[in-house]
Amino acid sequence: MVTSDAGEAPQAPDLLAEVCARASAVNPAESELICGFVSRYYGLSAPDSLRQRSADALLATGLGHLEFARVRAPRQSLLRWLDNSNAAAGDGLPSHAIETVVDDRPFLVDTLIRALRAAGATVDWIVHHVISVVSDAEDRFIFVADCTA
Repeated sequence: MVTSDAGEAPQAPDLLAEVCARASAVNPAESELICGFVSRYYGLSAPDSLRQRSADALLATGLGHLEFARVRAPRQSLLRWLDNSNAAAGDGLPSHAIETVVDDRPFLVDTLIRALRAAGATVDWIVHHVISVVSDAEDRFIFVADCTA
């Protein structure tokens, strides 16, 4: 579990605020887009799951997925496997991850989890989010919209 300097686990809203603050430092020109994305990306995550990761790890994971998803043609499905097995132990990054960017697909997450478990894999954490975005003429994110669905 990640703790603050005072030895206490940060509260999830405080941790997400810290992620947004770090996003502003990483890329000031796109801090609003990045903060909107990571706030919605982790918005449905259990606070205990978030507190097990550092703000840096949450930002790296969210920003990595944003960059992966950044350009996508309408109805195009994206999937990638990440191997972070050489990452430093305790940094909060998953050792392996599967990231998808797809239009709404009922039961896709459930199907992926079943396939992984059938193959003998352990699923540690699922970040399942539905994010609406506005794209420009080149299909690049320009705004992360609120979902009302």
